[in-house]
Amino acid sequence: MPAKPTPSPPQGIPRQPAPWDCRVSTLYLLPIKLPAGSLPTHTHTPSLKDDGSFAGGMGTLMILRYTHTPCGPYDELILIPGDFRITDGEGNERTRKRITRIFVSGKETTWNGRVEWNIPKELAHFSFTATSDGSERVEVSALTKDGVKGELFFKATIKPFAWTPALPFSSGYLPEALGMSAIAQPPLVPVLQLASGLLASVDGAAKGEEGIYTAGTGTWKETTISMKSNATKGCWATIEELSGGSQAGGWWPDGEGFRKVWPVGVGVFMKDADVRISEAIEWEDGGRS
Repeated sequence: MPAKPTPSPPQGIPRQPAPWDCRVSTLYLLPIKLPAGSLPTHTHTPSLKDDGSFAGGMGTLMILRYTHTPCGPYDELILIPGDFRITDGEGNERTRKRITRIFVSGKETTWNGRVEWNIPKELAHFSFTATSDGSERVEVSALTKDGVKGELFFKATIKPFAWTPALPFSSGYLPEALGMSAIAQPPLVPVLQLASGLLASVDGAAKGEEGIYTAGTGTWKETTISMKSNATKGCWATIEELSGGSQAGGWWPDGEGFRKVWPVGVGVFMKDADVRISEAIEWEDGGRS
């Protein structure tokens, strides 16, 4: 079955086809574990439907600072809740990881990530602050369609272990249950980025509400993300539960949902890492493209 043609990019945004070979100055990987069943509210972007296929397992919260990519430097916050049950293009039932929420600081990577891999990227504002005790404070805020920094929805303090040496590490060392050997992303639902910065499904937006239209996609896409660094060590992590206004939960889980997503207090810190995102395997229901 021939692959569907790739949508033309918006004016001023060049197409950057996969694979991508990237360089990251800082990468934090924090494990999480959620029970199977329905996901907490707002762990799914409006671009993705919670289809009830979540099977639990180990998930990951990731923070990356890209210094080199085909789309230039940008920052990224990723939520992978765990495993999802899928039927691949050959009719086989499998479990695969899925990115259900992801924020980036660049427009070019937002469009290309959605088109190349069905990764539901949303724009946000990032702030990184070094503290006197060797920790790093990470803050992510909503970004309006006019590029204005909005409400703070994510705040973490992360401190690499000071008492352990930095060692070589590759994600290929991880067992499949913990790694990113395969991420399968379902088609994306068309969305509107509203004036507030929130995303809403086209059908769910209030009548007459204006926003930037982000086209959806029509096929499943499976890819792998591999990471390696010669300077890897553990880290402590604390993520604050924010008590923002009614909009805060629109970007990130809050209340009970936040506490369910709360990651383990330790994770992995990778310095000067190489990250490769493979070309996607694409299929519709009934067969691979």
